[in-house]
Amino acid sequence: MYYFEKFSVTLATLEGTRGTDMRMIIAALVIAFGVSGGVKAGRFDGNTLQEWCTSSDRWGMGACRGYIAGARDMLLDWKNNITENWSVVCEPEGVTAGQAAAVVIKWLNEHPEKRHEGAQMLVFMALNEAFPCK
Repeated sequence: MYYFEKFSVTLATLEGTRGTDMRMIIAALVIAFGVSGGVKAGRFDGNTLQEWCTSSDRWGMGACRGYIAGARDMLLDWKNNITENWSVVCEPEGVTAGQAAAVVIKWLNEHPEKRHEGAQMLVFMALNEAFPCK
């Protein structure tokens, strides 16, 4: 079972048209980052995400965009497939992965006081602020 702050998701709940993609993202993150020195208490914080997002190398920027895309994809799957009545983010039609990443990067730059918190929760907070459910 994978834990995302207050949300717990089993791989079985990720079944469906995009579930396989989500499992691949989770597996890639676990493999790629599980062996890195940036893991603190089993999770990434906003400082690590900020470091990746401001990196000049391709790996860092790829890790940044991949992490944000994975967290965003989980939110959208959660909204569309798991709990229709509960949602954290309500993106309008046409929001791209690049646009979502730009929103999160901007939010991280504007909220340095929050960067010690878990990266996935900060992605959720940034997207919620930009695309709240009404």
